[in-house]
Amino acid sequence: MFAALRSSLRRVRPRLTSKRILGARYSNWSPENSPIQSHSWEQPETLQDMMGPVVEDMLEESESESEDEGREEEDREGALGKWRYGAHETLVTAPAHRLHCHSTRTNTINTFTDANGAIIAWFSGGSCGFKKRNRSTYEAGYQCAIRMFEKIKTHAAKEKDFRVDLFVKGFGQGREALLKSLATAQGDDVRRYITSITDRTPIKIGGTRSRKMKRR
Repeated sequence: MFAALRSSLRRVRPRLTSKRILGARYSNWSPENSPIQSHSWEQPETLQDMMGPVVEDMLEESESESEDEGREEEDREGALGKWRYGAHETLVTAPAHRLHCHSTRTNTINTFTDANGAIIAWFSGGSCGFKKRNRSTYEAGYQCAIRMFEKIKTHAAKEKDFRVDLFVKGFGQGREALLKSLATAQGDDVRRYITSITDRTPIKIGGTRSRKMKRR
C-alpha cells in the first residue's frame, strides 16, 4: 500500500532538488519547453487526486480476482451437479460391538461386549469342558470361538446395523484358533461383521524385573 502510494507521488511530482535544474541555467524553465513530457507537473489539489491512480489499480485487481473466483465457482458447481452441502443424507452408523480374545499359556477367554463395555456373552476353556492343562490347547480355543460365533449371529439378527471390532491379547494357542476359525466355513456368517482387528498384547521394553519362572 505504502509502496504504491510512494510510486504514485513520484509520478505526480518528481523531486526538483538538483542545483542544475534550480540554477540560472534553467531560470526560463516552463512545462511547455521541458524535455520531460511524460509527467504531469501540476500540483494535486486534494488527497483524492493524489490517490486516484492507486485506488483505480486496486479496484481493477479486486474485480479481476472476483471474476476468477466466479468462474471457479461455476466450474465447481458444474462438476458437482445438483449436490449441495447438507442436502445429502448423512450416514449414521451404530457403535461397534467388541470381541475380546485373551489367550495365555494356561487358558483362553473370549468376551463379547457392546460399545459401552457391558458383557453380553463370554466363554473360556474351562466353561467349554476342558480341565487343567487342556484349557490352553488349540482345541479349547477353537471350541470357545465356535460357541462365540453362535452368540454373535443370534445377536446380529436383532440389530439392523451391526459391526464388531476384534481385539486380541496374548500369544497363546487360543489366539491362533480364533483367527483361523474365522477363515473356515464356521466363521463365514461372522466374518462380514468384523470391521477391524487390533492386537493389544503388551510388549515389555526394559522396565522392572519379571517374576521368577515356575519350575515344571
